Amino acid sequence: KRMEAATDGMQFSLSPRNHVASTQSNTGLQGGSTLLASRAGLAESKTMLNTQFVRSSPPKTMQYPAILDEFSRTLAAPYGEELYHGSNSGRIGAHFSPLAAMLVWKAEHKCLEWRAQQQSKDRRGPQPEYAPADVLEKAFEGEKIVPHSPIDLELREAKLSRRMFHGGMLRYRYYIGDGIMACPECVRVVCPTCACQGVMAGLCNECHEDGVTWTSCNSCGGRGTVAPINPAWIDNAEHFVGLERFCQDLPGDVVERTLDEVRAEMLDNYLGASKKAIADYVFKDVKSRERALVPFVPAPVPDWGSVLFVGIEGTVGGPPDEWRAGIEQNRDAIVRSLTVCNQSSLRLLKLWHGTGYGEMLLVDLPPPSAPLQDIDRFFEKQRARCREAYKRLDLQWFEEVRAIIREENLHLGSPTEARFFRSISALLSLQTRAAVSQSVAAFVEFFRRFSNPKPLTPAEVTQLKDTDERQNAFLVIKLTPRGDEIRLKHPPEVVSEKILKIFRELVVCLNEIKEPEHCLNENSVPEHRLQGTSANNKEKFLWATTLEEQYVQQAESIVESTVNFNMANVMESLHLYDEYAHLLTEEERVREFVKDSSKSIEDYLNKYKSLRDLDLAIRHKLPGEIRTQLACVDCWELNESLRSKIAECIRILLESVASVNLERNEKLCKSFDNIVATLNKKPGIALELVDLEQNLEQFRGTTLKELLDEFADIRAWQNMLFESEHLLTPKDFTATVASAFWVHTIDGRMNTRENELRVDRERIELQFKQERTRFEANLIESLNHVNKFKDYGQRKQMDEYLEKILALKENFESAKFDADKYREREIMLGWDPSEFEKLTEGIEKLQPYDDLWELVYKFTNEEKKWTRGPLFSIVPETVDQAANGMAKRAMKLQGFFEQSNLPTPASVAKKIKEDLDAFKQHLPLLHALCNPGLRQRHWDDISEAVGFAMEREQAFTLSRVIDMDVHLHMEELQQISDSAAREYGLETTLESMMEQWAPVNFELKPWKDTETYIVNSATVDEMQGLMDDHIIKSQTMKGSPFAKPFMEKIVEIEGWLLNTQEIMDMWMKVQ
Repeated sequence: KRMEAATDGMQFSLSPRNHVASTQSNTGLQGGSTLLASRAGLAESKTMLNTQFVRSSPPKTMQYPAILDEFSRTLAAPYGEELYHGSNSGRIGAHFSPLAAMLVWKAEHKCLEWRAQQQSKDRRGPQPEYAPADVLEKAFEGEKIVPHSPIDLELREAKLSRRMFHGGMLRYRYYIGDGIMACPECVRVVCPTCACQGVMAGLCNECHEDGVTWTSCNSCGGRGTVAPINPAWIDNAEHFVGLERFCQDLPGDVVERTLDEVRAEMLDNYLGASKKAIADYVFKDVKSRERALVPFVPAPVPDWGSVLFVGIEGTVGGPPDEWRAGIEQNRDAIVRSLTVCNQSSLRLLKLWHGTGYGEMLLVDLPPPSAPLQDIDRFFEKQRARCREAYKRLDLQWFEEVRAIIREENLHLGSPTEARFFRSISALLSLQTRAAVSQSVAAFVEFFRRFSNPKPLTPAEVTQLKDTDERQNAFLVIKLTPRGDEIRLKHPPEVVSEKILKIFRELVVCLNEIKEPEHCLNENSVPEHRLQGTSANNKEKFLWATTLEEQYVQQAESIVESTVNFNMANVMESLHLYDEYAHLLTEEERVREFVKDSSKSIEDYLNKYKSLRDLDLAIRHKLPGEIRTQLACVDCWELNESLRSKIAECIRILLESVASVNLERNEKLCKSFDNIVATLNKKPGIALELVDLEQNLEQFRGTTLKELLDEFADIRAWQNMLFESEHLLTPKDFTATVASAFWVHTIDGRMNTRENELRVDRERIELQFKQERTRFEANLIESLNHVNKFKDYGQRKQMDEYLEKILALKENFESAKFDADKYREREIMLGWDPSEFEKLTEGIEKLQPYDDLWELVYKFTNEEKKWTRGPLFSIVPETVDQAANGMAKRAMKLQGFFEQSNLPTPASVAKKIKEDLDAFKQHLPLLHALCNPGLRQRHWDDISEAVGFAMEREQAFTLSRVIDMDVHLHMEELQQISDSAAREYGLETTLESMMEQWAPVNFELKPWKDTETYIVNSATVDEMQGLMDDHIIKSQTMKGSPFAKPFMEKIVEIEGWLLNTQEIMDMWMKVQ
């Protein structure tokens, strides 16, 4: 309950009656005993358990939205956050009259402009509602509305329900009461400094002059919206009633009390009248009434100027005598200067209203019974009417106007001529603007025919019977296919754009009609009458009708909204074709469907039936036209297009089956032809015989069954075509008959061919036996030639032996190939394959002789190259490896031949081994002299050691060096060569270090926006790694005993590395 008291009913509570009862009981128990309180609490708990909880009414801040801006420093400023934007004075001025509400002051242009119409925003959250019926009934219990009373008749005429009337009255009474904060203390302001009463601005003049600051009211905190009452009003009221006369005989205390009561009553009346005036002024704005849910203002004060003022002439007895002469004089002056009232104006009015110009419309709107037309036709028709009307007014009517003006005798050539022409221009402008206005009204009224807010949807239209009434329409819009979509030929935006363009053109089509003053023919008017028209004779036009005028914008808004919501309804007709739109691209899917060879007959039948069902659905379900409000949707062409798409898809589907069937029949016949042609070949060899036998067996086992199944499947597909009522061509039937003929005759043909193949087998087997016998005799002869090599041992006949070995190897290779062929033929004929032992024996015996004489040939050539070739082109390691390898092969061959008791070839192998061992004794000398690290200084040492000059030149060979006894100084040569090799290693390391630094880039990158650069971290890491590695290597090389020739370069590189490392360390510190 404390929460309820604090939040003013914002929490969930009991129903209102139970809530009141519980509150009263609680109040009564406050002074009771503890026992009574506990019993009351128990009773209340039971009541709460047995009572249904309901949500309490929202607070008054939600029920009654504020109509004044409480945060504004201006008193009684209307609330404008959601209504208008601008200053407080602008919002206050907007309520002066309905027309003033449409104006706004534009500071940049320093003028008044029409306020741009704002779209209403969707309100969210709780919305104000009328009070419940029981509350209204209780509030107006003593104010019953008697049937047929004036107020009852007025409510019926205004189409206001009793609930709306009572609810609005109750809300209006709230707003003129508690809805507007008016503090009596603020109204009767007392100076907080000197307690002076009746102060207007919060401080009396004396305190204000002394610089005293105003303090807010203690009662309301300065939030009151009613200005303080003028104390002069109270004084005047007391003076008018003669209060002093009545108070002469009364005691002083009674007088003071009476004066206080009278002043309090005056103050209450002032507050009530001020609140009502503020509320009535705010509720002049329609949006404010809608926001506050106050549909009307009861007994509003008439706007200034809305009630005619009864002047002096309307007083009883007329004006006083002393005024009559002045009135007559002023009346004569008005008649002379008032150029509006003249004969030309009357004739122009008669011309406009009496000859049909006044009833002329700038649009040619079709009646309800007119035939439907598309938007292009309607657009061109209205544009032609605008042009026709303009020409009629500009050529015919304007000539008649000029003829009337030429006959004006009173004002032409007089001082009032300029005013006369201005009045005539004003009259003509009003007439042309009236033509535009009535055309706009007719245009709006035309579209009001289609303003039913709940028109029948296209789906509902399709359900109408022939006897049902159709909706009003004047446009026809076709449904057309575009690509893979179904669209309106004229989309809603196009229709809306063209209709609004028509509207705007009719509004401005008469804006270029010239003023008559500047178009009069000078020859037809006397010169003295045109004296005022010669100067400033610039071409001017009658007053234009602009698109920014209020009634034009309102009319355009009505037309636009009507067209838009109707065209939105028309767009719903597209949804009727949602399940058929895929037919526009169905042909592509059908073509993809027929390309899929995995589709079965059932799949094709389902596809065919689905297409036929769609065709029937389009024929029976989709109407030829959908007559919605404002526009009739023409569907004939679209329906026929969709049906043609279906027919094309069915044609593609069935013709693909027929085409495939024809192709399969032809392929089946060709298969039978090919099989018979293949099996009827005469076999010349075993391979052909076996192939024919296998083909025949395969044909009987699997191929024939596959072909018969293929024929059965072809017949099933053909039956499907018959069921689908597809017409077959004679070519289709011929192919089917040919396939059937093959199916019925193939078995007899295969039996005959099987008997013929048995005779062919016997003939081919006999031929094969004879060929194999001749092959085995050739193998025995080749083996005898191999056995002769045991007696060959002359190295001079090496080339002859190698040629024989090569010929035998070729014979054996050919024999191996032929042996494989014989085995294959034996296996094909069903025999066990032969081993051909003589072939294997010959190959195995020939291999050692081949290895021996190949080794002899290789050693002979290599020895000549090593001993007689250029010494310094020899690679010692390669020679060492080759010599050792040949020595091992010779030793193995010697052992094999000795073990096989073949002394002649064994002696050849032994001799090769001895020659190789003798050559290997010179390998150390070869290594010492062919060292790649030898430099000139080393050759100088070598020359000194051997006793004669030696250099790296082509004239030296190994045999020459041996003949010069260089090998006798082998120890000194070995030391010089080892030293050169060590120095060569150091030199290679130095070159490698320099090569590693060549691709290193010292990369810098910008540092943020400082226009300064820093070293890239990747560069630092790469350089640091190289420097650490190379510094260690350079220091190691300095300690080597062989570094003397490169010491200067090593020191230089080491110094550069240390210097670079120091620079990088310093750079990284400052970076």
